[in-house]
Amino acid sequence: MTFVTYLTYVQSARILGVFPYPSRSHSILGQALFTELAKRGHDVTYLSPYPFKTPPAENYRDIAITSKGLFDSFQEELDASFEDTKVNIVFMLKFWFDNIARMQEYTMSDPAVQKLLHSGEKFDICIIEFLFNESLLGFGAQFDCKIIAMSTIGQVKYINDMIHSPLPMSTTPHPFLSFTDRMSFTQRIENIISYVIEDIGFYVYHYPLQKAIYDKYFKADKPSFYDMMKHSVSMVFLNTHYSLNFPQAYLP
Repeated sequence: MTFVTYLTYVQSARILGVFPYPSRSHSILGQALFTELAKRGHDVTYLSPYPFKTPPAENYRDIAITSKGLFDSFQEELDASFEDTKVNIVFMLKFWFDNIARMQEYTMSDPAVQKLLHSGEKFDICIIEFLFNESLLGFGAQFDCKIIAMSTIGQVKYINDMIHSPLPMSTTPHPFLSFTDRMSFTQRIENIISYVIEDIGFYVYHYPLQKAIYDKYFKADKPSFYDMMKHSVSMVFLNTHYSLNFPQAYLP
């Protein structure tokens, strides 16, 4: 009698998705990704303000962020976006930084988020929607897992800085400006000045706000905030397409 044994190697992961930005379109993007990951056999936990009414698979778990303040802050952001489209870049950045930090406070203090942080669960990978929310890299430190950042607005300078990818300011128009990649000399100067102002705003104002949230909500024995920013992200997913942007230099 002959016995034949077939050995099949299957590698699945416990994946945490953190998509707290209270925009339906952002959540749809995340849901599509995590539904497919669940269908391919991974154990998925998806943290967002927009849970499915019925989970798409048995190995898909929604954790709903229900804080009213989160949605109120997002509505304030939407209202401001349509009030004045010619606002000074300094005031625009400050508004964004303040509002994002406020939304993260509502997110991190949400009971469902607090329960997850103190659950003692283990994850292999954490995929984070990355939108001016560097403090959320603490999820990687909290669960000691690899981090994939997902930029729902494509490639921008602070993403490039995080993964040490150069961004030529002379040819890449700042997203707050209406320039093309074929700028005049004066437009290039204005473009570079805008990027410099943005950099100053990030380091002087935005990063300290993010560091305070990171230090407040994640476990004590974690890497420093700036070490997490420099070294924790293993991969970046970009929600973009070559037909929607001017040519840029991309890392593989």
